[in-house]
Amino acid sequence: MEKKEASGNILEMRQITKEFPGVVALNKVDFELKPGEIHAIIGENGAGKSTLMKVLSGVYPFGSYEGDVLLNGETVQFLSPRNSTENGISIVYQEIVIVPDLTVGENIFLGNMQKTKYGTIDWDMLYAESEKFLQRIGLSIDPKAVIKTLTVGEQQLVQIAKAIKDEPKILILDEPTSSLADSEIENLFKVIDIFCQAGGACIYISHKIEEVERISDRVTVLRDGEKIITQNKDETSREEIITYIVGRELKDMYPKSSCDIGDVIFSVKNLTQRESELGGDKKRLKNISFDLRKGEILGVSGLFGSGRTELCMGLFGTLPEVVSRELYIHGEKTNIKTPEDAVKNGLVLLTEDRRRYGLVSVLSTLSNITLASLKKYRRKVIIDSEKETEAASRMVDSLSIKVPTLDTIVENLSGGNQQKTLLARWILTDPKIFILDEPTKGIDVGAKVGIFKIINSLVEQGAGVILISSELEELLGICDRILVMHEGSINGEFSRNEFDAEGIMHCAMASNTDIGGKS
Repeated sequence: MEKKEASGNILEMRQITKEFPGVVALNKVDFELKPGEIHAIIGENGAGKSTLMKVLSGVYPFGSYEGDVLLNGETVQFLSPRNSTENGISIVYQEIVIVPDLTVGENIFLGNMQKTKYGTIDWDMLYAESEKFLQRIGLSIDPKAVIKTLTVGEQQLVQIAKAIKDEPKILILDEPTSSLADSEIENLFKVIDIFCQAGGACIYISHKIEEVERISDRVTVLRDGEKIITQNKDETSREEIITYIVGRELKDMYPKSSCDIGDVIFSVKNLTQRESELGGDKKRLKNISFDLRKGEILGVSGLFGSGRTELCMGLFGTLPEVVSRELYIHGEKTNIKTPEDAVKNGLVLLTEDRRRYGLVSVLSTLSNITLASLKKYRRKVIIDSEKETEAASRMVDSLSIKVPTLDTIVENLSGGNQQKTLLARWILTDPKIFILDEPTKGIDVGAKVGIFKIINSLVEQGAGVILISSELEELLGICDRILVMHEGSINGEFSRNEFDAEGIMHCAMASNTDIGGKS
């Protein structure tokens, strides 16, 4: 992207300090934003990125923090998110905030629907304007479509359309590409560039260093609630950024277990899914067959929509319209119809969306860890709280979960520690087969290394791991074998000595291939 000329500051945040009980979330943080620039904020989960943006967006109102916020040189005091929006600031959070049963257009204009002279909603204008904003972000969908029928990536883009509707001067994007396909990411980058070329400014929060390198003009690194450095993107390297983020060099981003791979412990035969809304004989999953061995990390690669998540659901007993499927655990045919059946048979699933389908956000860390294994701590009709606490404490120690106390509400943990909490929950059920769907999604580079080490320890103890990831570099670094999916089928298989990024991408994009591995 062309470097944008900018002078002065559209935004200054001076000596921002924010404390919670027992925790200093921000400690005298300074931040500046110039007109026309894309300024990336990067750091580990818990570094203070979201807290700083919540101060700017009015979620944490004036008076709840120390320091000053200035727009165009004038001090502002936001008492609510509406105050922030009225001053030209729009934020798109990582968590999708929508009303699923409303249409796309209704979500875009929610809270600001134009009315006719008769006092009724002007539906023609609403949908016409919605279509205009959807076109601006390159999203070709019907504004009258009910939003729950869209993909997660499309829902994320609708949120961005809603944000630019208000013609903000400052656009804050918090992990905006976590649910987007490559083509959608390209469209988003174009929208951001056009927005900034027109005089707006963008604060871009991401864990993906390659995105930061590509799109940003300047980079600010936060660590433990403090600003470590702000530099022009072109004046620093990826290695330096990582060192600033974690406070140490990460020489081994992808630690690889050297344990021996044993016999087959899990076999899948002819997993096929046909969804009723597709009609006829159209199938989303088509004759999926593979084996998983003891001590093996089996990667699953594929483009957005290739069927990776459906594969996870099909194995775990949560996929509708399964036409055929045979599952064998240690050579014995197993009938898994529900998640409960799966867990009883030693098979667990770490879902892609930990907030929606994994964590119980209002419960404590202790309760989230022990939720799937409560029978172990039952004494007649009550729970032995001492035994339950002992088990949770053991998992916190062994997985290095950073939590003030076990009573801490799990929603208050960083993304990496939330992910470790879910892994702890499943480990306590004594499984032998782990299905991990995007286990490092939305967590920082330091926490990723911690997750990889946990995965290695699982296979070293005799488990088998099926690892689904959108990051090919991650799969190449940690897996023993990689399956490649394309349009609901396994289109290629690569053993570690055959790993080839180009060949894997060819398999992911083409319906037939002879490049690399087996097909």
